Amino acid sequence: MKKVNITLEAYREAFGQDPSPHQLALLMSLKAKQEKQKCVSMTSGLMEKSKVSKESRKKKENLANRGPIRVSLRTIATNKMLNYGLTSDQIADVMDVDQKVIDHLIMKWKLPRDNEDMLAWKYKNGHKY
Repeated sequence: MKKVNITLEAYREAFGQDPSPHQLALLMSLKAKQEKQKCVSMTSGLMEKSKVSKESRKKKENLANRGPIRVSLRTIATNKMLNYGLTSDQIADVMDVDQKVIDHLIMKWKLPRDNEDMLAWKYKNGHKY
């Protein structure tokens, strides 16, 4: 794309009048493309990829690789039963809970996992430690 001076003054000089709202929107989008920025929406303005988005991506990667997760004993038991080859229907019958509960645990914690990936919450007098 050839660098062209895209400003309101340049438009006024070229056409001798103010641009209509539609033409103004086109000028803004051309200016954004010229500056290699992304137009998010008409209300939020222009946004470019910045250090903030890179830092948030790094934080997400660090959260994924930070070691074992702490889960309830029910989740650990469900994981072990899935590793032994039981289905969610069989696990719900053994634990005497609704199958929706087991399916929710499987979805939430992405079961089955390796047993080393999970740690149980420890309870003492009703408090987590």
